[in-house]
Amino acid sequence: MMRLICCLFAFFILTSVYAQTDKTVYPGADEKTPSMAMYFDWINRNWNGSNEQKTLKNLGFFGWMKRQYGMQLDVFLLDAGVFDNGPNCSSTPKEMAYGNLNSPWFRKAYPNGFKTIAQRADSIATRLGLWIGPDGYGNTPEEAQQRVDLLANLCRDYRFKIFKMDACCSDLRPEKELYFIEAMQKARRYSPDLIVLNHRISLSEEAKKYTTTFLWEGKETYIDVNNFNDATAIHHRQGNMKRGYPPNLLRLTEDHGICLSSALDFWEDDLILQAFNRSLIMAPEIYGNPWLLRDDEFPTLARIYNLHRQYRSILTEAIALPETDYGYKAVSRGNATTRFITLRNLGWTSEIRSMHCDSSIGLGPAPRFTVKQIHPTEKVIGVFEYGKSVPVEVQPFRSALFMITAEDTDFSISGIDYKLINDQPGKPLVIQLLGQPGTTHTVQIKTGNRAFTKATLDGKTVDAIDSGMKVTFPGKLQKDASHRKTGTLSPIPMPSNYRAVYETMCFANDNNALEVRSLARAGKTKYPEVQAARDAFFNDPTFVQTGSWDRYAFDGDTGTAFNAYASTYTKGVIQPGALRIDLQHPTRIDQLVLRQIPADYQPGSVAFSNDLVRWQSATVKRIGSTLYLTVPVGGPYRYVKMANAPLSVREIEGFYKNRKLPASAWKASNLFEKEKEAKLAWAHSFSIAEADSGSYLALAVPGNYKTEGLFAAIRSGNEVIAPTDRSPSFPYNNWEHVDTVDGHVTFYFPLKNRLLNQPLTVALFSTDGTLTTLQPTLWLTTYPNSFLKKELILE
Repeated sequence: MMRLICCLFAFFILTSVYAQTDKTVYPGADEKTPSMAMYFDWINRNWNGSNEQKTLKNLGFFGWMKRQYGMQLDVFLLDAGVFDNGPNCSSTPKEMAYGNLNSPWFRKAYPNGFKTIAQRADSIATRLGLWIGPDGYGNTPEEAQQRVDLLANLCRDYRFKIFKMDACCSDLRPEKELYFIEAMQKARRYSPDLIVLNHRISLSEEAKKYTTTFLWEGKETYIDVNNFNDATAIHHRQGNMKRGYPPNLLRLTEDHGICLSSALDFWEDDLILQAFNRSLIMAPEIYGNPWLLRDDEFPTLARIYNLHRQYRSILTEAIALPETDYGYKAVSRGNATTRFITLRNLGWTSEIRSMHCDSSIGLGPAPRFTVKQIHPTEKVIGVFEYGKSVPVEVQPFRSALFMITAEDTDFSISGIDYKLINDQPGKPLVIQLLGQPGTTHTVQIKTGNRAFTKATLDGKTVDAIDSGMKVTFPGKLQKDASHRKTGTLSPIPMPSNYRAVYETMCFANDNNALEVRSLARAGKTKYPEVQAARDAFFNDPTFVQTGSWDRYAFDGDTGTAFNAYASTYTKGVIQPGALRIDLQHPTRIDQLVLRQIPADYQPGSVAFSNDLVRWQSATVKRIGSTLYLTVPVGGPYRYVKMANAPLSVREIEGFYKNRKLPASAWKASNLFEKEKEAKLAWAHSFSIAEADSGSYLALAVPGNYKTEGLFAAIRSGNEVIAPTDRSPSFPYNNWEHVDTVDGHVTFYFPLKNRLLNQPLTVALFSTDGTLTTLQPTLWLTTYPNSFLKKELILE
């Protein structure tokens, strides 16, 4: 009898829900809803999930960005593993795919539930979002109701803004759709603006009404992990910048944002397109580790967020512009008086485009329009009448953002490129004035609707607010463009020393996680909140246990290890190569010890060198899990190569006359192949007379071939100079996922001042003897720009 009563009750509930589905559903947003700025912490975490302390540190970063630069984050979304996970992707497969606030893994990671992080988010006017599975309604009406109440109460108690529902956890069973609908209805009683992101969930048309977005193209944007260049370029983000916009410029979709964890150069060009070109309901949207940006890049991140927020109410209206005039996937957004135009150039040479100040871009008639460039630098291009065409430059492999407005009441500077560093009410306005070496600029300050009483330039008071000023930058004006082609490589006979070229490239690079490379790029930070967020990631046991950082082999801690196959995703994708150890300088050493290596490990040949040309063989003895290498006489030595890298090594130690050597600066790699047999070679001789401080050489090798079959170097006299970066990235032991792609390789060489006016030769080698039609080219370019800087402060 009781079973019959329960069934009848469940039937009554379900039929009641059906009756409600005929009502108009507001899915949290519509096409005209202004965008919301979001961060989600995928890639900062793994499938194991995050924890309260780490989340608080991350929220602390965004709180600092708000205090420091006025950047407002609308949504902080907690990604996978909080209490739901997936049976097909869980790092703890024996645990429930669907959990709740009482699940032991949730209570361990978040001992205060969501209370503490919700309070911290609320303190910076940010709301929480949550990754969940679409199901979890169990097998009984009671279990289903518990899930319904769980989701509704998250909105009741913590004002959740977003549920991100991912099929990676599971799909939604068709018979549970009515419970899903009921859950969304109840949740929206407390959060009427609740947004539901649909990541690959199979739903009926009725159930789809309760979701807000779909995942456009099904893509993620983790650069060189699941998003790669499909052509040679001056950076790693050409492939992601090539993404266009959803059909009919729909905004109720999600593009997965911009990942700020790997290959960070030119990240701002990527984010400009996400925020102003697509400008979806979640924009600007980032994920990963934005605290791995350099200190000088945080103002740019804030400027993109702040400008978008200032104009987001008009960025909902868009016009796709003709590519014949504006180039690939250009868009105009705004209203009849103010438009934002996003352009991009995915080629190797600058392009001049014409922007029309008329109805074709959405403008209404007005006496005049001010045209400003907002990105890559800010500058006033000029004032133009309605109907005029304005030529603008779009630099190679960059995006460009322009503002055309008849209501120019905002602050601006004319006569010079500039970068807005800090712009907050009640605080001094901080600007970087940008100029080429050896140039003088007549600078006019347009205060707009603001009032300034004092101006200082590089700390010295100047009378510039009303009368303007002359600004001169030291140095010599360059004759040549900062971005230019330096030549095409031609086939040459195979040099006898090419093996040293390969070894130089291997020893100059690493196989660390991409986040570790981004940390090296970032350098030290002076901001405690940034450091705290970095430490929360790199000290997380989940990251440390992957062993995807060579420092773990030299940290004096046998509780850590340097691993190949750092991620379960890696196996079968990248095979271990040789173990290469760089002692950083010629070192007197007579014994090298590898501790706690796998029982079945066979090192193969072992050799030491000081010049990567002449190698001396070493003898190896194993005692238990420790490997002892007797260093050959004739040192000192800098380089060590073992033909086979162990899958794991807990510690690498060096000794000289029984004295342990300091090893914290030593480096190691374990994925580069032990040797290469080159079949073809190309070279080009050149010299560089002048270059900017941020200049580098890009060796572009278009074509389809095996990526790891190429290696390259530049020779200056007897010195062999290796590329220190490559697109796609050099092989890595990543902590979350590893994938590979073939072809269209670009090698990057930093251009040091000592190489200027020197005879140089770039050489490329291929292990594939069939690639006789390759046409490698060498380019000189710069990042982020070639400008000198002066700081202008207006109070």
